[in-house]
Amino acid sequence: MIISIDTREKEPLNITAAVDITEVRHEKLPFGDYECRLANDEPLCPVFFERKAKGDLWGTLTSEIDRFKRELERVRESKATLYLAIEGSMTDIYAGYSHSQVFGSQIIRTIFTLQVKYGLEPVF
Repeated sequence: MIISIDTREKEPLNITAAVDITEVRHEKLPFGDYECRLANDEPLCPVFFERKAKGDLWGTLTSEIDRFKRELERVRESKATLYLAIEGSMTDIYAGYSHSQVFGSQIIRTIFTLQVKYGLEPVF
């Protein structure tokens, strides 16, 4: 498997030690932070991952929501799947974020609304 990491990813995961990964590339992706491809360079489904730390998740789903919806529309038009890899459990998100007045329950509702409307696949 080949993993492509978006060049805009500030702190990429160290995934070189994972089994069956033959190459890690750094390139501009059309959306998401990571993409999986087969070793013959064919897209795997195609599958993309958008990684979000708690603060980034709050920003994306509040002040940047319109931009994120446009990105999800591009994902849908390309017939790709975008997984939202959330760095925390659902309980962590429900507990809220100390730097925001937006409740964690609202963030969770937004995530699942985006799942229904755009096919976003959240992974806590």
